[in-house]
Amino acid sequence: VGDYLIDNIDVESDLVCFGMKSVYTEGETAVWDTHAERKILSKYDIEKIRFGLLNPDSKEYQKYSKKIINFFTACAKLYKREIFTVHLAKFDETVFWSEDLVFNIKAMKYIKQSVVFYTPGYNYRAQLGSITHVYKPDKRKQILHTVQKVFKYLKDENEFSDDIYLLGVKQFLFTLKMDICHLSNPLSYKERKKQFYELKKETEFDVSFRKAKLRGFRLDVRIMAELAKHNCFCIINMLLRIKEKQNNLKTQGQ
Repeated sequence: VGDYLIDNIDVESDLVCFGMKSVYTEGETAVWDTHAERKILSKYDIEKIRFGLLNPDSKEYQKYSKKIINFFTACAKLYKREIFTVHLAKFDETVFWSEDLVFNIKAMKYIKQSVVFYTPGYNYRAQLGSITHVYKPDKRKQILHTVQKVFKYLKDENEFSDDIYLLGVKQFLFTLKMDICHLSNPLSYKERKKQFYELKKETEFDVSFRKAKLRGFRLDVRIMAELAKHNCFCIINMLLRIKEKQNNLKTQGQ
């Protein structure tokens, strides 16, 4: 099938990216715009995006994504075959949370040129019952493992960036949303608060809260990050549970 996973891309590139559109109703589909912008990205651009994966809230990342391209995920992309056959990029089978991030941080290192189509070429159908959206016991451990993998890889490659600390903080917030503060978590408030403090002491999360420049986040994330940094678990727990209840009501009303 040529150099690509499919054989009908007429652009010389190591990576082809398409826009993504979230669809929620049966039969809803994204429409491909043949006149949409197409941009060729250089190795310099790819490196900006690659480290932008650590903090997608950054203006640098948003400049390239334009709110339609999700560089974070492996979906809606065509990778040149040699990324896998020569550079041996592959998904880490021990990672079960944000495995796309771990993969792309590695794979994008070998991409010299990319073509981006700023139009939806992929329908993302969000399923609330999927593993990404529902409570699973100990999901915080999966998230911690992902953070540890990224920290170790960048350190081993001598590519450490200050944005790694923003990644650590944001992923810590996901542990609260998806596990510790989730409405389905059967543990008592006292037990969950203990989990919060124990998890925050983990090396990667500890250093992230000490060194991250939280102003790099958008406002709502920064507020939650500040609350977590100052150990305001009671407020975080209340806010996340209220938000989850509101989302559940919206889902029931659809």
